[in-house]
Amino acid sequence: MTDGSLAQLLEKASSIVLGSVSNLFRIHSIYCYNLSEIDVLKPTNYRLQKVRDGRNFTIRFVEISQKEKPTQVFEFSLQNVANVDVSVTYTPKFPDVKPPASKNLKQKSFNDSPFFHFCRAESESKVTAYWIKLDDSAQFDHEDIPLLMFSDYGFLAEDSDLITQHSVWIHENGLVL
Repeated sequence: MTDGSLAQLLEKASSIVLGSVSNLFRIHSIYCYNLSEIDVLKPTNYRLQKVRDGRNFTIRFVEISQKEKPTQVFEFSLQNVANVDVSVTYTPKFPDVKPPASKNLKQKSFNDSPFFHFCRAESESKVTAYWIKLDDSAQFDHEDIPLLMFSDYGFLAEDSDLITQHSVWIHENGLVL
């Protein structure tokens, strides 16, 4: 998997999901299950499955495959904006995480995602940090930021670019993975 390809897959999947619901819904959470390696230079198929359509809550699955073999499954939970309790806060208090150093930052954006862009800081360590930057044109409170969880189920090879241990924190200024 090449650098930035996770962002490409996630942005395309979120665009497909948002196109399947009315503009009254926003993404509340995304669960990303990485089942096998993917080559973003080869044709990729996206299959949308409508799991639940409710007045207040909607669920969508997007299965990504190559050569009819599933590579990723994204589960999207969406809520009706009119019924979201904005008084909800995330606990416990999250650690301070330094923003990426701008001189070593690579920003990737592959389509017109209304929400986020992945940023990756170059590092000599075996830990790769991704920052999700909210679109500058969007007006979001921190409650609007979707919760993202990544899991690989242990199916990925050790030398894969995808890391097998994932940490997610939600901050007022965005998500840090």
